[in-house]
Amino acid sequence: MSHSQVVLNALAMKLRDDLESLKKIGNHRGLRHYRGLRVCNQHSKIAGYREKIVGVSKKR
Repeated sequence: MSHSQVVLNALAMKLRDDLESLKKIGNHRGLRHYRGLRVCNQHSKIAGYREKIVGVSKKR
């Protein structure tokens, strides 16, 4: 493994641990991450409608 892969893996683990701790203590940011909503200063009135539908295919 190269040095950059090690650093990226460590960074990903740190981010995952931080988000888990935010969820565990019931922080607002943690709950937004848990629900899959936008987190900080992002408009969610209209933008969320398009993002919720994933993987829908048309019948042929």
